[in-house]
Amino acid sequence: MSTIRVEQCRFYPGSLYALEDSTLVVQLRWPALLQPALQPAVRQRLQACVAQAFAAVAGVSLENFPAALLCEAPPAAMETPAHWLAALCVAWQRQARDAVGPAQLVTQSTEAVVLALPCWRPQLLRQLLPLAVRQLLAFLAPIGQRSSAGQELNRQLATLLEAAQREGLSPNSLCFALAARRRGIPLALLPGNLLLLGQGEAQQRLNSSFTGATSVLATRLAKEKLSTNHLLAAAGLPVPRSLRVTTPQQALQAAETLGWPVVVKPARLDQGRAVVPDIRDWKPLLAAFEQAQALDPGQVLVEQHIKGEDHRLLVVQGVLLMATRRAPGGVLGDGQRSVMQLLDALNADPRRGSGKRSLLMRLELDAQAADCLQEQGLAADAVPAAGRFVVLRRTANISTGGTAEDVTCQIHPDNRLLAERAARLIGLDIAGIDFISPDIRCSWRENGAAICEVNAQPGFRPHWLGDPARDINGEIIERLFAGRSGRIPTTAIAGSRARTGVAHLLHHLWRTAGCCAGLHSAHGLWLGNQLLTRTTSTANQSCRMLLPDPGLQALVLEICHDELLEHGHPLDGYAVAALLGGQSNQPEEDDRDCLDGLREQVVARTVEAVVVNAADARSLALIGNCRARRRILVAPQGRESVWPQLQADGEAVYWREERGLKWLILAQGERETRLLPSFAIPLTGRNQPQCHQVEVLFAVALGWAHGLTPETLKLGLTGFDATVVRPLVDVVLHEPAV
Repeated sequence: MSTIRVEQCRFYPGSLYALEDSTLVVQLRWPALLQPALQPAVRQRLQACVAQAFAAVAGVSLENFPAALLCEAPPAAMETPAHWLAALCVAWQRQARDAVGPAQLVTQSTEAVVLALPCWRPQLLRQLLPLAVRQLLAFLAPIGQRSSAGQELNRQLATLLEAAQREGLSPNSLCFALAARRRGIPLALLPGNLLLLGQGEAQQRLNSSFTGATSVLATRLAKEKLSTNHLLAAAGLPVPRSLRVTTPQQALQAAETLGWPVVVKPARLDQGRAVVPDIRDWKPLLAAFEQAQALDPGQVLVEQHIKGEDHRLLVVQGVLLMATRRAPGGVLGDGQRSVMQLLDALNADPRRGSGKRSLLMRLELDAQAADCLQEQGLAADAVPAAGRFVVLRRTANISTGGTAEDVTCQIHPDNRLLAERAARLIGLDIAGIDFISPDIRCSWRENGAAICEVNAQPGFRPHWLGDPARDINGEIIERLFAGRSGRIPTTAIAGSRARTGVAHLLHHLWRTAGCCAGLHSAHGLWLGNQLLTRTTSTANQSCRMLLPDPGLQALVLEICHDELLEHGHPLDGYAVAALLGGQSNQPEEDDRDCLDGLREQVVARTVEAVVVNAADARSLALIGNCRARRRILVAPQGRESVWPQLQADGEAVYWREERGLKWLILAQGERETRLLPSFAIPLTGRNQPQCHQVEVLFAVALGWAHGLTPETLKLGLTGFDATVVRPLVDVVLHEPAV
């Protein structure tokens, strides 16, 4: 098998091509493998290898690999090894818990490929890339020709990913991020691995299942288990009687007071740590006390033991969404294998790991397991009868090796209302209610069921395991955004240096509408009326400064094509974009082609409206197949130049002479709306340069595209101080184009 060589590798802090993330563009020399599409037998072998390698990776669709991880994915019959390499790089980054989007095969020939790979941690991807190349070569090799070097490759990869996972997102945050990505919600990462979903005032913030609306007081209350117990009891909810103890003597006295059996647990720890249920005499009581005391000194609870099965009830914004029955860790007998052999088979499940972020936890034959076996009259070498479940853990937590079954459709209405009221009393917007009941189908009023804990920032592993097909993280994202896109109105203004004046005037129109708009231009960065900095910054840097601000309601970006070449796009998409055209320095044809390519990327990222100069043929050619709903023409030469488009019910903005006055016109089809005569606008009044008239046309067209009313446009235009903007506009309007 020929060698694949990385020839070029360049990181862009913005996004390029069809990607949504920071981008690593890689050129590979790959002479032997870049042949026609993969043969069906080879593709089946690749699918089998991927299924084994990524059995437990969130966001990796094995049924639709590699297409699910690619932009502009080809039909399966046309996939090449390059597509698989790009998808491997995405899958491994997600395994490292970076919620990157899809990759793209940019170009390929019989000798080389160019890949655009999303990345959050460039150094990590640079380390993964050569391993991905080697892994792909191993996957492609016929089974009989695979070398023993594959084991060393797997070891290197496992070591790298394990280290990377410690710096990545938590499993819950990863699932939330990918769910937001699937719904087209903008995604960014703030310091401390805090997820920023959405932009400006439309944002939501998440840290696992903590949201921006999660109450600090409620979280503190939920962490204090005894206080939670007392609050729920005072409200008439069923809870076990509980006492705090600090000495072994107090623990024994508490058990006598409450009545055996009892439960011992730390008062402020979660995930089932040091919880020992069903204690029936003083020896295990004292042992459990010492264990809990060691983890949470002075904070040990002894509480009444409630008979029944363990359930986790997930309540979000006051509504119960899921109910899951948790089972303790153990093995199911088959009548042939011993407990130890069954345990080895159980732990072979790739979803089971030893880290707290694993989907399932490995079960060890430790002292607790030995005690459980003894109580069931078994030993490690015993062969359980077929169908007999052998319990190896006392608690049913997933974090101690347990598993789960969804029972949402079985829960009794009384139990549903009970969980919702408990979450409401504590004050949590997302709560995990631990509910002990002999039968979830029966009302708590009839069978002695009780709430033993209310958890803030609950983990979702029970729910993922209970119903793997249900996108519970996605459902919560939809509740948080309530039908909103998470996006604010954004504008990209590209083309000649006149873009600076257009950007400032549009920013003023937004402010006239009462909107706190951000502005990035060649002259600085503004938030509303506030100048944040005059220091030259890139659009990417400006977006990182502005988008996390909940006060931001709209954003205007002056886009320089040199900056796009150097840094990539600052946003994954634009609501509205303008192509000014009209280059004054007549660039060479190669430069024109490069510029057109960059502008085409701007148009491809625009979803609501594209505003173009009707006098610029190259700009007009770029919007032929754009996905934007509206295409608004700016006609410096008047209505006659866009009359064919208007007859086809198109939209345009132009000046029109009428009775000696030059009127600013919004036209939709043959319907015209007169805004203002030129003399009433300070920027186009007497003694103003003629070029300002084009500036006004573009700014008004952009405001119109965003839905600003004619009244707002008129008020903004008449209130724009030309003496303030003249030093900005005149300088940039007459400079040569970049």
